[in-house]
Amino acid sequence: MQSKFDQIATSWDQNEERAQLHKKIGEALVAAVPVSRDMRALDFGCGTGAMAFMLAGKLGRIDAIDTSAGMIGELNRKLTGANAPDNIFPLNAELKADSFPAGELDLIYTVLALHHIEDVESLIHIFARLLKPGKHLALIDLDQEDGTFHSDTTGVHHFGFDHKTMTEMLQQNGFSNIKISFPAARRRENPDGTVREYPIFLITAVKKSSS
Repeated sequence: MQSKFDQIATSWDQNEERAQLHKKIGEALVAAVPVSRDMRALDFGCGTGAMAFMLAGKLGRIDAIDTSAGMIGELNRKLTGANAPDNIFPLNAELKADSFPAGELDLIYTVLALHHIEDVESLIHIFARLLKPGKHLALIDLDQEDGTFHSDTTGVHHFGFDHKTMTEMLQQNGFSNIKISFPAARRRENPDGTVREYPIFLITAVKKSSS
């Protein structure tokens, strides 16, 4: 998976449909989660940092993590540009339970990265450990589909997700106030020329406070 994303990193931001999709998702995320400049956030699976750039003016520190060296390299290049934000900190690594101190983060969000993660429940457990009690998690990904979204399924571990199952997983890992919306969809043209839309969900949740 890493080599696949490394190869396409330099052209990733040139897809206009993807750019518009990120705009819709970013607007929906800000509407669903209270954000402020004193918040520390984690952008999991940040890619070239499209969402981090969109949210940089609304958050404090953004730690942007991705396993693709090519994607992080492109993000670093963008951060050297004129007027680039100074509060995005890229990290080329896998997220582990000790990547950050427990209870360090005010917001964790991830955009279309979860379906590339084999053990999603373990990742949700890590998210819960890293968030402060009462703070927010935002998961953006494909609703369950039949496997036709990706023409190349290398590194794809899930054909979207059943959002009801995701809700149960969040509840089992200490999250409450779970809300689901569908702010966008990706379009794909079939071989016969027809176009299909694949819904994208936004699930927000709050880490429960210790009793």
